[in-house]
Amino acid sequence: MPVFVFWCFIMCFLEGFAVNGLANAALTSIEKQFKLPSTKSALITSSQDIGSLIVILFVSFVGGKYHKSTWVAAGSVIMGIGSVLFMVPHFAEKYIYPEVSQILVPFFTENTFSSSSLCNTDLTDSSSKSNASFPCTDSQGDGYLGVFMVAQMVHGVGYTPMLTLGTVYIDENESHTLAAVYIVTRATTQLSFQKSLTYAAAAIGVAAGFFAGGQIMENIYVDYDRVDQSSLGFGARDPRWIGAWWVGFIATAVGFFAVSIPLFGYPKSLRDNPDTSKDEDTTKEKERSANSTDVISTLKEGLFSFLKTLVKLRIYIIIITNPIFMCLTLGGCAETLIISGVGAFSFKYLIEQFSMNFDDAGTLIGALILTGSLGMILGGVLIRIFHLELLGMTRLNVMCTLVSALLGISFLAGCPEVPLVGLEVPLNNKRTVAASTVVDDRSSDLFITTGYIDTCQGVCQSQCTSIGFSPVCGKDGNVYYSPCHAGCTSNQGGPFGTYGNCSCIASSLQITPYDPNASATGGKCPDNCTNLAVLAPCLFIAMVAVLTATTPTSMATLRCVDEDVKPFALGLQWMFLRLLGTIPGPVLIGSIIDRTCQIWQSVGCGSSGFCTLYSHNQLSLGVMGWWIGVSLVASFFFFLASIFATRLKKSHNINS
Repeated sequence: MPVFVFWCFIMCFLEGFAVNGLANAALTSIEKQFKLPSTKSALITSSQDIGSLIVILFVSFVGGKYHKSTWVAAGSVIMGIGSVLFMVPHFAEKYIYPEVSQILVPFFTENTFSSSSLCNTDLTDSSSKSNASFPCTDSQGDGYLGVFMVAQMVHGVGYTPMLTLGTVYIDENESHTLAAVYIVTRATTQLSFQKSLTYAAAAIGVAAGFFAGGQIMENIYVDYDRVDQSSLGFGARDPRWIGAWWVGFIATAVGFFAVSIPLFGYPKSLRDNPDTSKDEDTTKEKERSANSTDVISTLKEGLFSFLKTLVKLRIYIIIITNPIFMCLTLGGCAETLIISGVGAFSFKYLIEQFSMNFDDAGTLIGALILTGSLGMILGGVLIRIFHLELLGMTRLNVMCTLVSALLGISFLAGCPEVPLVGLEVPLNNKRTVAASTVVDDRSSDLFITTGYIDTCQGVCQSQCTSIGFSPVCGKDGNVYYSPCHAGCTSNQGGPFGTYGNCSCIASSLQITPYDPNASATGGKCPDNCTNLAVLAPCLFIAMVAVLTATTPTSMATLRCVDEDVKPFALGLQWMFLRLLGTIPGPVLIGSIIDRTCQIWQSVGCGSSGFCTLYSHNQLSLGVMGWWIGVSLVASFFFFLASIFATRLKKSHNINS
C-alpha cells in the first residue's frame, strides 16, 4: 500500500502542477497570443471542474463496483491526453510577433535606428490609414479557447477516479489508522471528507506549478522551438514577448502516462491486508468471478442501477431541506469563489498592479500557497484542541470569514496610476482628457486612436492614429501612448531604446524639441511602488483564514446529517461547490478585471480583443470589493448555520 500511495501522491502532484499551477500562470500569455479578454480566459480554469462534474456520479457509482485501481490508472492516462490537448494550439499556429514598424510607427525611413526621423513626412493622410494596421495574424482566438477548455475538461474527467475511487481503494486495503494518514495525498482545493491531514500533494503541486510557470514565462519564448530566441532582439519586458505557456505540459503529459503504468499493475484487492475479514475476502472473490463474465452486460447492469439510484429523489430532498447543511454548503460555495478566483488571476494581478517580473510573481504565489495551505491543517488542529462540535465549528467559520473580510481592505495598497497623456493627463492644447480611447475598426483591422492626437505631434499627427499601444516614458514624468504620440522624430539605441526630438514632451516642459530633455524611453515610467510589502503579508493571513474554514465546513457537514445519507450529502455538497463556487469564481473575477481595462486592442480576424492597460485604482477597488463582499456572504451563511445548530442543540438537550 505505501507504494500505491506514492504513485497516487505523484499523480495528485501532477494534477495540481498542471491544472491549477501551470495553466493559471499561463493565462496572461494565452490572453495575449490569442487575443482573449479575462472573462473568456477564465473559462479555461473553470473547465476542469465542469469535466469532473459531468462524470463524478457515474464514476463514483459504476467504478466503485469494479476494479478501482484500474479506474485510477485509466484516469491518469486520460489526464495525460488532456495535457497533450492543451499544447495543440501552439503546434497549430505560430505566433507572429509584430515588427517594430507595426507597433511603434507605421512608416520608417531606411535608417530608422540611426538617430533618423521616425516619421515619413512624404506620406499623405489617406495612404497612412490605408496601409497602416496592427498585424492581423488570422488567429482564431475563440476557436482555440474551445481547445483549451476541452483539454481542461479532459483533465477533470481523468482526475475524478482518483478523487473518489482512489481514497476508497486505500481505505479498503489498509488499516483505518494508516488510511487516514495515506489519504493526505489525496488533494482537492475545496472539499475534505477525510479523517486527518488533507490536500498536501496538490497544494505542493500548485505551488510548484506557479513557480515553474513564472520561470518559463520569464525565460523561454513561446516559439523557441521554431526560432532562435537569441536572435529576437527583445526580452520579457518587451510588449511583443510571450512566454512558452505550453512547455510545462510536456512534462505533465509524460508524467501522467508514466504513473499509469504501475497503477495498472495493482490487483482489485490487496489480499494480505490484515484488517480485511474473511467475509470481505469471500465477497470480493465473488465480485471477481462476476467481473470475469461478459464486460458489456456488466457495464449495462451497472449503468441501469446507476440510473435507478438517480431516480430516487427522496434522499436528496431530505438533504436539501436540512437548513444546517444548506447554510454550510452555501457558505462553502462563497469560500470557493475566493479560492478559485485568487488561484486563477493572482498571477495576472501581481504583474499588472505591481509590474512584477513573471518569475518573481510565480515565486511569490507559490510561497503564499504553500504557507497559506497551513490553514487547512490549522482547521483540523483547532477542532481537536478545543473539541469543537457542530456549533463550535460553525462559529469558527464565522470568525475566519470575518477576518478574511477585514483583511480584504489591504487590496487598497496598490500602486499609483502612472498618468497616461490623453487619458488621465490632458494634452498640451486641451483642458480635458480625451473622451475616446481606442476605436477598433474591424472592417479594416485598423486601430484609430484619435483620442490621443494633438497638434504638438506636428507632421506625424496623421500617422499616429493607426499605431498600436506601445507606451514610452517622457522626461516630463508622463506616459505617452507611443513615441509617435509623444511627437518623437528620432530614435537612439533601437526600437525600445531612447527617443529624441519629442515635440509634445518639449511643449510640456516648455523647452525646444532639440533639447536633450525632450526625450522618452520605451516602457512605462517607474512608480517606485513598495506597497506589495503591505499586501503580501495581509493576503497570506487572509488566505490562512479562508482555508482554515474548509476543514470545519466538511466536518460540520458530517455532523449535521444522518449516518445513512452522509455519502449522498458529501456528493451533493461537492456538486454545489462546483456549480456555485469553482466554476463561476474565475469568470466573475475575470469580469471584474475586464471592467478595469482602459485600453483594449483587437486585431480583428474573429478575435474578441485583449486589454493592454488596466487602471490600478479600479483594479484594487474591484478586487477588494469582490473579496470583502464574498467573505461577508460566507460569514452570513455560516452565522445562519450556527443559529440552526444552536436550536438543534437545545432540542437535543430537551429531549435528553
